Amino acid sequence: MVLWLWNERVAHRIEDPRVVPTFFLHAPPSELPAIRRRIEILDGVREVRDVSKRIALEDDERKPVLEIVPRHYRDIRGLAHILDSNGGYVDHRLFNVDLRFSQRYAIEHDIFPMGLMHYANGVWRAEEEHFALDYPLPALRKSLLDLHVDNPAGIPRMQDRLLGARVDDVEIDGDEESILKGIDEVVRSKDPDVLMTDGGDAFLMPHLAAKASDLGVKMQLGRDPDRFAGVKAKSYFTYGKIVYKPGQYILRGRLHLDRGHFAFRESDFAGLAELSRLSTLTPQEQARLTPGTAFSAMQVNQAYHDGCLVVWKKNRPEDFKDAENLLRGDRGGFTFEPEVGVHEGLYELDFSSLYPSIMVKYNISAETLDCSCCTTDGLPVPELRYHLCTRRVGIVGRVLKPLIERRRYYKKMKKEPGPLQDVYTGRDTILKWTLVTCFSADTLVPYKLDGEYYIDRIEDVVNRYLPNETGAIECKDELRVFGFDTHLRPEEKRVARVMKAESPKELLKVKIKGNRELLVTQNHRFFVFKGAKELEVRTADELRAGDLIPIATIALWEMTTSATINVDGATAQEFEDLKHRKTVFEFLPIVSIENTPYGNPYVYCFEVEDDLHGFVTADGTFVGQSFGYQGYKNARFGRIECHEAINAFARNILVRTMEIAESHGYEVVHGIVDSVWLRPKPNADPIEKVREHIAGSIGLPIELEGRYKWIVFLPCKTTGVGALNRYYGLFQDDEFKLRGIELRKHDTPEFINICQEAMLGELSLASTAAEFRERIPKAVDILRWTAKCVLDRTIPVHQFILTKSVSRTLPEYVVLTATAAALKQMEKRGFAVEPGESVRYVLLDARARDSERKVRVAEFLQGDEEPDAWEYIHLLCRSGQTLLAPFGYTEENLVRMCEDLSDVSIAGMPEHAVTIQEDYKSIGESRSRARGGVGYKKPWRIVDEEEMPSEISGER
Repeated sequence: MVLWLWNERVAHRIEDPRVVPTFFLHAPPSELPAIRRRIEILDGVREVRDVSKRIALEDDERKPVLEIVPRHYRDIRGLAHILDSNGGYVDHRLFNVDLRFSQRYAIEHDIFPMGLMHYANGVWRAEEEHFALDYPLPALRKSLLDLHVDNPAGIPRMQDRLLGARVDDVEIDGDEESILKGIDEVVRSKDPDVLMTDGGDAFLMPHLAAKASDLGVKMQLGRDPDRFAGVKAKSYFTYGKIVYKPGQYILRGRLHLDRGHFAFRESDFAGLAELSRLSTLTPQEQARLTPGTAFSAMQVNQAYHDGCLVVWKKNRPEDFKDAENLLRGDRGGFTFEPEVGVHEGLYELDFSSLYPSIMVKYNISAETLDCSCCTTDGLPVPELRYHLCTRRVGIVGRVLKPLIERRRYYKKMKKEPGPLQDVYTGRDTILKWTLVTCFSADTLVPYKLDGEYYIDRIEDVVNRYLPNETGAIECKDELRVFGFDTHLRPEEKRVARVMKAESPKELLKVKIKGNRELLVTQNHRFFVFKGAKELEVRTADELRAGDLIPIATIALWEMTTSATINVDGATAQEFEDLKHRKTVFEFLPIVSIENTPYGNPYVYCFEVEDDLHGFVTADGTFVGQSFGYQGYKNARFGRIECHEAINAFARNILVRTMEIAESHGYEVVHGIVDSVWLRPKPNADPIEKVREHIAGSIGLPIELEGRYKWIVFLPCKTTGVGALNRYYGLFQDDEFKLRGIELRKHDTPEFINICQEAMLGELSLASTAAEFRERIPKAVDILRWTAKCVLDRTIPVHQFILTKSVSRTLPEYVVLTATAAALKQMEKRGFAVEPGESVRYVLLDARARDSERKVRVAEFLQGDEEPDAWEYIHLLCRSGQTLLAPFGYTEENLVRMCEDLSDVSIAGMPEHAVTIQEDYKSIGESRSRARGGVGYKKPWRIVDEEEMPSEISGER
């Protein structure tokens, strides 16, 4: 094991040759001697020891196990598979098999990354508290590496010529060989501790590795010699576009941090260091993993310190329930339908980290739920027939409690001006992220509804139940998907719930042999074939190239006649006659796993009723489903019953919160899971008194998010009733909070974002609901003025770019949609775009039947293109409807108002012109730095007419 110890003078290389990782096997005690004899004859085994260990969190007594010492650390996995197979995949339980070696070393020596350490004579000693709230960050030297690549096709490719490079402010040019040697020389001379890149894993590092290999140049970007993975020539999109990631490019003795990776992108180095300290995963590893993986690592660390082994393959099924208890337990959080329209003077109260706080307060963990020691005096779960342990604290609570306390502290400190404000902000941001496990919107799934069979985008299926809000909702009809039972026999599986969640900026694209691809969140579950009939469940970010994924080789249906309507993949393909056929498995290897930008604001998933908990996508891939972390089937210390208990307490808490608020003279206008919006009656008590009563009665912290000057709750687009999670409002400190509008979406054309912000800027001048209504016509004037700009061609063409996810391969498109036309352009220039990737284009003529006249791919824009004005005006008016629907404005009405713009001139803006400042908050990085990720400071300034611009500006 090689470690690097940094100080201000130099980084010291420390090599520990004594590291010998081991793993453990448990079986009935009477069988252990015979098993030991069989293990000792295996070539990869150095030694077998008889020891006693705790093998489950609920166990108080140690049990006899075998500790197996391999000859080499690389032998662990192979030996584990042999022993698992010898036990019929049931009889032998294996432990500590898949722990990361760096994590093993850290917890065994009681050290952690990014912490102050002392090392002497082979002994490590931590010089600061592991969970300290305030700690110094090492002043690491950072350098930024960038490349200049010739890209004649408009998009950089592996085979394109290297024209130059830059390390910080040092420019490197010449021929390719000179550039490679120059990069190596500059990095050696600067000797940075951190080498930062943009798209380093996806393109920059593979490109350098390929060029160095082709030209025979020896490059060493780390302090120890690097080993680059083999790289094939592929098409790459740069600067936030499609990429193919061949692997992780980890440097030795120096950190390679890609600024596009989740932890670094969302929270900068301060957040990454915080997560690395807590998880004991190295910064390079943690940067490429998710906060959910960090939480799993923290649980492993806690189990180790408790003297408990970590099971390799958790196989705990859901407990049996009768119909009544299944209905009681299979529910989500509480929601209260809002009243559509504008409301004045509402207060918003939010529980801080409600679900984690519930787990800590009520001690919800796998080993504490329905424990054997508290059958008569345990803590009852509301509505459910479960009880919780009152004698021991569960592992989930012990891991979560310091995290919750840390976040409360950082959330408070980031509001205090000072030199560490950005550090506290980064730490708070990284701790707020929770697991979301879903598919991209364009994932095609076969399903059965009301006796008819369909194939549809998962977005369209889920939106039938959650058209305008996020969350999880019970499926009360007979929606069924196709899957397999525990014996891998095909069966229709009833969908218990559907889920819709806000999406991250990037998803993982899992590419499987045979042109199969899935776009999923980093923690989505996959089944991986392990031999015989053994399937292991892994998250997407734990998958590796070569892992075998189950595929249905014979389709679940046979199309005889079909009626296909395709509007950019948004309409279902309905097959009138589908005949079931027996499904046979084959197992195909994963080709690659890569990060890719994702433009849709939401991700989606199903929850099926019976094990195996998964379903088949349209290309035959059998995948896992979505659960919260406690319900994750392969969570090392999780149980679905814990998930049900958490939701039961959450429902009870919100109902009690509403009752307390009403007792103090407040009317509940809206409530959803962990937040309530309250309207004070004339004789209402002060809001602080209400907050204190709620916090004291329930025992959980609740915060005043603020008081609104006004807030608008928007209607559901299909039913007209109040949507649960679509609103916009202005706090008294002039800070906006937005949910579910175009301004929050990643794929909205820039000029529409600018217009919607300008409309909100006009509305923000209102202090009351009455003033708000008075300013609506002026907001409409801004929309009409923008429409005039569109028709008069005064808006730069780049502001019209649309981003769409590709739902199928080009030959599968039967209608020349705009997306299909863009794919044709890409194909003509030699770029293949696969399902799940994104394509960016400007719509030139929506009715054209020729791909070149219909759209222009963003990377091929010349700057003189003329967008289809009326198609974009329809999109513009749709965004206007989003804001103004409660007041009678529809897309059709607004379009009609834009048909005659003779009273509008480019030079004559409305009375109060609005322009966007340089810190334009709707685009790019500022999203994640907004208030809690849900709002932003009002970024407008009001200018007089003589100062108005000649066009809406979106330059940043």
